[in-house]
Amino acid sequence: MGSLTKEDMAELGRTLGAKLASFADQAEAKLRASGVEPEDRCASCAFRAGTVPNTKAPATGLDALKCLVERHPFGCHHDKEDGLPTRLCGGFVNILAAETGPKLTEAPWPFSDEIEPKLVGRDVVGRLAAGGARV
Repeated sequence: MGSLTKEDMAELGRTLGAKLASFADQAEAKLRASGVEPEDRCASCAFRAGTVPNTKAPATGLDALKCLVERHPFGCHHDKEDGLPTRLCGGFVNILAAETGPKLTEAPWPFSDEIEPKLVGRDVVGRLAAGGARV
């Protein structure tokens, strides 16, 4: 098998983004059906279909998926102060609350900041949630 092309990677990113948005959509419906008002997803949520983090940032998608699977906090990309998230991602919170996420126990890939140090990651967001929230 040859290496993936840029187009292959873009398609994989879109597919992952669609699945993340589906998890969040299902979570909102499940929470509302049980009488719980879900957390708002921001305008640029990685768990909202069609946003840049959802469709054009596969590293963010993989980090979001890894956070769901391994229960690491995932910070909101939109609500930031001094470049740091001020809250957990609403889509992430809803998925965990409704238990609509992936049924896995391990994501065997590294976080993006462990591969590419210039990306924002655990070291920066650790102030949000002691234990390493991710953006």
